[in-house]
Amino acid sequence: MVGLAFATQLERADTLETTNLHIGAPALYSTSLGSRQTQDAVRDLELGNLATPNSVQKLQRALHAKAKALAGYRFYALYDKIYREDILSHAYELVKANKGAPGVDGQTFEQIELQGRPEWLEGITKDLHDKTYKPQPVRRVLIPKAGGGERPLGIPMVAS
Repeated sequence: MVGLAFATQLERADTLETTNLHIGAPALYSTSLGSRQTQDAVRDLELGNLATPNSVQKLQRALHAKAKALAGYRFYALYDKIYREDILSHAYELVKANKGAPGVDGQTFEQIELQGRPEWLEGITKDLHDKTYKPQPVRRVLIPKAGGGERPLGIPMVAS
């Protein structure tokens, strides 16, 4: 989930950077965001003080500018960006703020904090750097639908 959080954050930065988003004291309104984009922006604000670090924003802006300037450009060297300390640390905070359930490994944020978050992140960094990280299957649960019935939901491990 940590790696996915970075990708999601990168997509949101692209969306918010290219739209006209206004945040006023009494309300949030948008002149060009779709309803899903508005929901994501509001959710980001509700997560509290999880401002994207400047170093992550700088990377997001650089990737965005390159992709927009050269539409056919292929990014072949992005893997080393995933295991940067600032990227993983910010992704961890985003995943933690989401207050999700443990994945198939049963590991909770409390357990990670007891183990030591810096050491845990160093372990993921090493596994990603050495290309030995193996994502585990997601935990599948059924959640109720509003109109009755159930739908499946996949819960990845925190490290994923």
